Amino acid sequence: MIRISNYDENTDSLIVSSKEDNEKVRKSSMFDDFIVSTTKSGKVVSLEIREFSNFIEELGFKINKSYKCLKIKNNQMKNKIPLVLLSVFLIGFISASQVCQVYDDFSFGSLDISRWDIRQDVEGQPLMEEYWIDPNLENFHTQQNAIGDRRVYLVPKHNFTTGDSLEYDFDVISKEGNYMQMNLLTGDQYIRVGIMGFINGVQGYDESGVSHIKIEFQENNLHLERTSPSNVILIDNLPLTNANGTYELYIGSVFTNSGHIDYDNFKLCEEQEELSCEVQLNELKERVSFLESLVERLQNYLWFLKNPAKKQILCDSLEETGGQEMINYGMHCWIKDLKKKEVCKCEKV
Repeated sequence: MIRISNYDENTDSLIVSSKEDNEKVRKSSMFDDFIVSTTKSGKVVSLEIREFSNFIEELGFKINKSYKCLKIKNNQMKNKIPLVLLSVFLIGFISASQVCQVYDDFSFGSLDISRWDIRQDVEGQPLMEEYWIDPNLENFHTQQNAIGDRRVYLVPKHNFTTGDSLEYDFDVISKEGNYMQMNLLTGDQYIRVGIMGFINGVQGYDESGVSHIKIEFQENNLHLERTSPSNVILIDNLPLTNANGTYELYIGSVFTNSGHIDYDNFKLCEEQEELSCEVQLNELKERVSFLESLVERLQNYLWFLKNPAKKQILCDSLEETGGQEMINYGMHCWIKDLKKKEVCKCEKV
């Protein structure tokens, strides 16, 4: 097994290791920000790069630190030296799958109509008496002051699909009679979700104060996580019939009597869009150039290894490729038949 393990954010170092359980490190040699570890026989079993993020950024890339450990099982790669493995695996470290941003925190004092619609319930109930941005509290304010079934919804101008998520806070300031923080899913599927409140009984929970909501659009699943003001966490998973459907999300207040709920701190996460073939090709060319420069730079350090280590590297390469002769790192190695047994011989050049 070959693995890249333990990217340490505190020390900003990355280790590539091919060390077997029965192998012991005899010597570690440091060249600039690289540490190469070898066994008694000279086999290179690990490579550490210090100040890894700086090294990557110098070459025009950024590390995605969520990739803590990558593993691969491949018998043909078993004897490759770590620098080659590092070059292959760095592709995983410079990739990303999701981008998160503050969708709106209402800090501008007015509703951003490029981001939001205000809508009635799909059932047609009238809007409530108060719904606007509070410029002092910097939140979206909803309030009903009289008896009557009134509802109002904020609808993000974003088509949600698999891989997206939305988080937000809401604050129940006051409540009388039946009320609900209600969400609606429309589009490829219709779902009505009572987040919390009281309608002919408690729905989820019935508490004043600030709640935090997280909604994840997973494949064939709508994952809903609610954290109440008293830190009670409720989790629901609602089936989605379309694996990669598109949806609109209504987020709103429902009152049949007086009540007051405010909304704030909307955060949207979405998967990065698929890059065009031309962009992917250009990125691939950049990565190939980067990997070539990395391999060349690391190979230069091998000149400073002891001769037994160089011999081990060249002989392993001959064994793996089936070659008969190789000259590199100031060494000439070849395969010689000795009593019907192939032996790798080397000499300095």
